[in-house]
Amino acid sequence: LRDEAAVRRATDNATRWLLDHGWRNVIIEVNNECNVRYDHAILRPERVHELIEHVKAMKTGGRRLLAGTSYGGGTIPSENVVRASDFLLLHGNGVSNPDRIAEMVRQTCAVPGYTPKPTLFKEDDHFEFDQPKNNFIAAVGERASWGYFDFRMKGEGFDESYPPTDGEEAPHGHVIPKSHAPLPPCFGPFHPLADTENSPELNLHLIIDNYGIHKAPKMKSWLQSQNARRQKQCRDDRTVLHFTPTSSSWMNLVGRFIWDSSEDALRGPQALLASRATKLPP
Repeated sequence: LRDEAAVRRATDNATRWLLDHGWRNVIIEVNNECNVRYDHAILRPERVHELIEHVKAMKTGGRRLLAGTSYGGGTIPSENVVRASDFLLLHGNGVSNPDRIAEMVRQTCAVPGYTPKPTLFKEDDHFEFDQPKNNFIAAVGERASWGYFDFRMKGEGFDESYPPTDGEEAPHGHVIPKSHAPLPPCFGPFHPLADTENSPELNLHLIIDNYGIHKAPKMKSWLQSQNARRQKQCRDDRTVLHFTPTSSSWMNLVGRFIWDSSEDALRGPQALLASRATKLPP
């Protein structure tokens, strides 16, 4: 974009388009990793809160969109962003120590001006799901959501991904060590959470960011067969995998879940039923 005025116009146009179309399952991340490689000062940490506040001030029919921004891996949001944001986005990229992940949440909550609000690790390219201590467990342990960033590793193409178990061959013929296995048998780390923190009648939905690597026909077939095998082995049909569209933020779906819960809690069941009786955009 040419200058700051162009940045503001782009922000206005995108936000206005979402509001005018009535989308309710969208939250606004003003820019990704505001502390990494931006030319215009208003997109950097010192001033990005101005755009967040600007988005929050735009309304249609009294309704506005939730807004925030994110930082590069391992960075704690600054006070101005913490005060302005409706939610706080952290990145675990480059953070290999789970203790640091937990510490990042605590440090974020200690920033001056913090008030209780959703805190999410929007990206984390660390696996170790077969280990009792990993970034996912550390984040959830501090009551922060965690998003697995299934990024292409060195030498991989867009149609490639890691297989879930040690020594198992993926469709493209690549075999990886156990240390890189994202989903061990029976979704190892997820089941303890489901068994100890969720009621038995509830399903466990795993929302997985789709960076184009699950699109290949062979990969789709392989994922379906793996999921069926796990359900048979574990006698479990509670776990449901959701792959978001390529390059789409996984938070869009999470935002929809939060919206439903918020409507129920704030307006009451009867108001929620009335609102659902009106056709909403998909």
